[in-house]
Amino acid sequence: MQHYLLDSNQRLNVSFSKDSVAAYYQCFNQPYRKEVPPLMCASLWSKFDLFKKYANSELILIKSAINQTQKIEVDTIYVGHLEDIECRQIRNITRYTMALTLTKNDQHVITVTQTFIKAMK
Repeated sequence: MQHYLLDSNQRLNVSFSKDSVAAYYQCFNQPYRKEVPPLMCASLWSKFDLFKKYANSELILIKSAINQTQKIEVDTIYVGHLEDIECRQIRNITRYTMALTLTKNDQHVITVTQTFIKAMK
């Protein structure tokens, strides 16, 4: 896995195996298809060092937005780009917004933007 790390974004080569996609469909009692479901991109977040700093945090997902321009294919290598868009303190809550974008041959495939909150104790 090749990756590039900057302060607020990181690039990483990623792919979805046939077995993992089949298992995902099986969880929802759906027949297997070669197309990767967009929400399966959530399984990629933990592969990025940028997201690992939140590993021991109790984050609550409050919002997701998906912009998909192409199908995600099984066993295909994509360039994943995770970007820290915003970290904002609102009283006793911290709100984090991050975007995961997949590209193939410099063409946009999907962007998943998610907003999480963390209550300060």
